[in-house]
Amino acid sequence: MKNIPILLMLAALLTSDQVSFGAAPPRRFGSGPLTRSVQNETDAAIDRAQYWLLARQAPDGSWGGSNLYLTAVCTLALSGDGGPSPATHQAGVARATGWLRTVPAPAPDTPAGVRADAWRTLALFFAAGATNAPADTLAAPPPAAFSNLLVELVLHEALTLGGTPPPEPPTMPESTDPVEILLRTVQRETSPALLRQPLAAVAEAWASPELRVWRESEAQRAWWLARTLNRHARGLLVRSDGRSLNWRRDLAGHWVNHQRIAPHGGGYWLSDTIPQIEETAFAILLLREL
Repeated sequence: MKNIPILLMLAALLTSDQVSFGAAPPRRFGSGPLTRSVQNETDAAIDRAQYWLLARQAPDGSWGGSNLYLTAVCTLALSGDGGPSPATHQAGVARATGWLRTVPAPAPDTPAGVRADAWRTLALFFAAGATNAPADTLAAPPPAAFSNLLVELVLHEALTLGGTPPPEPPTMPESTDPVEILLRTVQRETSPALLRQPLAAVAEAWASPELRVWRESEAQRAWWLARTLNRHARGLLVRSDGRSLNWRRDLAGHWVNHQRIAPHGGGYWLSDTIPQIEETAFAILLLREL
């Protein structure tokens, strides 16, 4: 009988709104060897950020004043790999995918239009299933789209999903940025042997200011880097002397520590150049890669 108050207290906690949005563990794509404490902090940051995003979703399912690009990215941040998710997340994703399926396609003659349509394709493919992806193929991108590497990357991903060979991008000036070289190299279906040099260059420059731009300046840039390492390097980053880098720990430490806690619940990220909602959505995707 002495245990009754404890049982009642546990029941109250389990039914409170404070924990309801975190009832299911966040789904993730990475499988890195984060320590248990860092993993717990990362999961908590994801949970807070997803709750914050849901609170800013419009009744019609969109984000950012019916912004197609932003809604697609937020949809991906709330969806995942088919694992369990809270009912509130499922309802938010359902509203978002319904909106994404009905919104008119953007103008295909601008980089912004190409970017928005490509992200919508990814969101519907992964969140709603391939059968609910837009039936129309992506329009041929304008040459200006290839002046932005982030647009080029998402266009390549969206076209590859549909089985369409991505167009050969126009010749760009030679770059000395090791991450940019790596990201452009993996788009060419390069053999693992040919990836060793660009991967080693990223490892050697990991602590440099040039790499910190990719690691810490914008969540989307850090996400593309982490995603590439997970999918094309088996999650490993090794220096030329054979020493491996714990890149997941470095990224988790920076992004978890820089999350802002909202006064009325949830958490978000700030950027000098990126809108708050966009930065938060990509930070969620990044942390799920770790």
